[in-house]
This record gives sequence, C-alpha cells and structure tokens, in this order.
Amino acid sequence: MKKMRFWQKTYILTLSIFLGCLYLCLFSLMLITYQRSLKENETIAKARFSYIIDSFERDKEDVEAFGDDSSLKLLMYSYTSNIAADEKLHIAFFENGSAVAQSSSIAQKAGFKYHSYSKMEKIEKTRYYVTHWSFGDDCDMVLMQDFSELYREFRVLCAIYVTVAAVVSGGLAVALLFVLKKLSVPLETLKTTTERIREGNFDEKANENGGDEIASLGKSFNSMVERIKAQMLELENEAVQKQQLVDDMAHEMRTPLTNIYGYAEYIEKAPLSESETLESAEFIMSEAKRLKNISEKILDTSYIRNNEIKKTELKVEQLFSETKRILMNVANKPETEIILDCDDSKIMGDETLLVVLLCNLTENALKASKKDEKVTLFCENGMISVIDHGKGMTPEQLSNITKPFYRTDKSRSRADGGAGLGLALSKQIVESHGGTMKFDSELGKGTKITIDLTTR
Repeated sequence: MKKMRFWQKTYILTLSIFLGCLYLCLFSLMLITYQRSLKENETIAKARFSYIIDSFERDKEDVEAFGDDSSLKLLMYSYTSNIAADEKLHIAFFENGSAVAQSSSIAQKAGFKYHSYSKMEKIEKTRYYVTHWSFGDDCDMVLMQDFSELYREFRVLCAIYVTVAAVVSGGLAVALLFVLKKLSVPLETLKTTTERIREGNFDEKANENGGDEIASLGKSFNSMVERIKAQMLELENEAVQKQQLVDDMAHEMRTPLTNIYGYAEYIEKAPLSESETLESAEFIMSEAKRLKNISEKILDTSYIRNNEIKKTELKVEQLFSETKRILMNVANKPETEIILDCDDSKIMGDETLLVVLLCNLTENALKASKKDEKVTLFCENGMISVIDHGKGMTPEQLSNITKPFYRTDKSRSRADGGAGLGLALSKQIVESHGGTMKFDSELGKGTKITIDLTTR
C-alpha cells in the first residue's frame, strides 16, 4: 500500500477539522434558531389559549347564572363552531371522558386527562401544542395549536444550511488542495535535491528564496551540505595524507634497513680489517639511530593527536633556557651561538611539548647556519620567534616544509640521521595548543619562525 504524502495527510486532517467545526456550528445555529422559534410560537399559543379559556370561563359563569346544563353544551358547540374555521387551532370538550363537542376529529384524538397541563404532542405525524384544562367536576377542555408549519420551516432551513455547507465544503476542499499542493512544491524540490545529493551530486542547492520557514530550512540544508562537503574533502585529504605518510615511511625505512642488512651481511661474510669492521659497525649504528628517530617522531605525533594536553602557566624565559641547555649538552655540540632575547612573558601550555617544539625548531636553525652565525630565540608579549641567518628556503620549500619526511637538504638530513618529521611534529604541537606557526624565509638570507600561542 502506497504511503500518503505529508501534504495529503495535512489536507485530510485540515479539511476534516474544518468541516467538523463548520457542521457543528451550523447544527448549533439551526438548533438555536429552531428553539427560539419554538419558544416564540409556544408563547403566542399560550396567550391565545389563555384568552380562549378566560373567555369561556366568563361565558360559562353567565350561562350557569341564567341557564341550565343544555345551555352549557350550546356554549361548547358555539366555541367549537367558531374555532372550526381556523385550520391551525383545534378545540374539544369532554364530559366524563366522552367527547361532547369538537372542532375537528384531531381534537378528539388528543384525548383528555383529569388535570391541567400544556405540552407538545405528536398526533398522526403532526406536532401540536396541547393545553388540557379541567372545569367543573367532570368537564375538560382540550386546546391544540398546529406547529407543523414551524417544523416544515425548520426542515427547509436545515436543507438550506446543508446546501450552503456542502457548497462551502466543496469550495474549501478545492482551495485547500490548491494551497497545500503549492506549499508542498518547495518540500518536493527539497526531496528531489536530497535524492540527488544521496546519489553523490553535492553541487545541488535547495531553494533559499523567501523569508518563511521553508526558505530557512533550505538555507540550513545548504549549510549542512556545504559542511558535509568540507568534511568529506577533509577526510579525503586526511586519507591521502595518511597514505602518503605510509608510503613515505616505507620508503624512508627501507633504505636504512637495506643498509643495515647489507653491512651486517658484509661483516659476516667478508674478511675485514679491524678499521673496516669498526667503520661498518658505525654505519649500522647510524642507520639504526635513524630508524629510532623515525619511530620516536611518529609515536610523539600520534600521542599528541590522540591525547588532550594539560596546560599550565609557563615563563617563556625558562623554556628558552631549558632549550639552550639541552642543545648545548648533546654529544655533537653545535658551534653556532644561541642568543636568548626574552621579556617576562608567560604562556599557557605543556612544558615538555613546548621544549620539544623549541628544540626541533632551534636544531633546524642551527643546522641551516654556519659556525660564525647566530641563532636567536626571541619573545615579546607572548609571541615567540626562532631566527637564523642561514641558507633560507624557496617558496616551494616553504609550502612543503611541515609535510612528514620532507627535507630541504636530503643529503644533510640523511647524514646526520634526520627523519624529516621534526617540523611536522612541531606543527602538531602548536595546533594542539590552539596556536599558529608562521614561516618567513628568503633563500640565502635565513628564516624566521613565529609562534603565536596566545589565541586560546
């Protein structure tokens, strides 16, 4: 069974509610009109009956004062004769339960009771307002007013109301169908757009024209699609970067592993002198150190990416001093001088990670500088800079400098065991602190790296 659409459900529900309210109001209006008319006619009938009864009582008293029982019957006949001409009014007199005189057979069929009452009765499918009045010991008068005309008018009124309601209902049904179908067009368009996007066409746009809720929905929908596109592009880029990282890592590790295996096999099988053996062992250790550096850098990057860092307030001057102490106490002490120029700035961050960051950047600056040049660690108002006057970099090198395993000087990096992951790790550290890292460099004139950790 085919499911109903939203506009169809809305159409049926709205139409049902409106028609229900319409017919309820019309029925209430008809009922109120009928009750009012009925009460007015009853009031008129009561007044008329009261006048007849009062007149009969006066005439009855006069007859009883000057006449006999036959005179009373003649009075009854006279009343029935006078009223017989009125087709709407009927009168009957009863004595000891038997009809004595009546204006019509209908009056006799109303019967009598031995107490006075007034009510609406139905006789031979016609409604009458009946008043039963007792006078004397065994005599009764029955007065009847025909209300059939009132009921016929009520039925005509009902027919008119029903006809009007049917016309209004039909017009409303057509108008509501047109309006709802027109209002559902944007939703149908949005549904079509959604289906196309589901098929992979993310260039589709929902209609944003207008200032109603549907236009607002279209804007939100387009914003959602743009965000999904951005996230998909980001995921694709991450997938490409991860694949590139794996490929680069496999390439980087294959060379030292091949060298280690080759020199180990050479030592095992070839007759070597002591100096040749020592030289081969040193080369193996150098390649092993290179593998160790690669693995450590990868683990550090993974740790930073998957763990939330804990920040504390740190003095930049102390970070600079610790960085210089570490770099000046390594086995291959650099010949280039490290200058510290720092105000009393304080920043929020992880001390260990920030020292690693400064060591990586300063070590790269030292490697790019000659022994008579200087590397400066500078800080002012929380802005940290690492400045050297060494080789510098080209625009192409700057655009790739933070990519894993990228080297501006491949021969130098391989010789000293560099993994090509230092700046990639540095970028990860800066981003984990919510900061930014900017490179300014010119070939042959040096490089300036500016770190801003004050954004958060």
